[in-house]
Amino acid sequence: MRFRALAVLPLLVCSIAAADEASHREAAFRILDITKGERSMQTGLKMMIDPIIAGMKQSGMPEEAVQEVKQAINEWFVHELKWADLKPKIAGSYMQHFTEPELKELLAFYQTPTGQKALEKLPLVTKEGSEISIEYVKGKQESLKGKLREIAAKYPSKNEQ
Repeated sequence: MRFRALAVLPLLVCSIAAADEASHREAAFRILDITKGERSMQTGLKMMIDPIIAGMKQSGMPEEAVQEVKQAINEWFVHELKWADLKPKIAGSYMQHFTEPELKELLAFYQTPTGQKALEKLPLVTKEGSEISIEYVKGKQESLKGKLREIAAKYPSKNEQ
């Protein structure tokens, strides 16, 4: 009888572990739902595309070409990038970095008025922070360019030799 109990024990442990992982994954999925992960992905793409499009315009690309590129990128996004493919992978990242109880605490926070405000305002704060950082770095890059030119001058390319 003892042997049978010992034989069943690994199966029981595996079942408990699978149940724990399933509830952990469910908590991660709920985080992605409450934080509007799919919309964040779309917003992130727009934040990546806008500077590219602006650069094309600035470099003198005809407006018709700019619009064609923008359309191609948007179509690629709609047809190739699927939230259903990304969601489990992003949930896995949450599971790697947060325990299930921590995810549940985050969910509880996001359901408070401050949590709701954080969900609404943090993407804007992140975007503004990125823009501020880009402008700041632009103002500092001349000193780096000078140092990089000095280094490049010490090591002529093989084409120049």
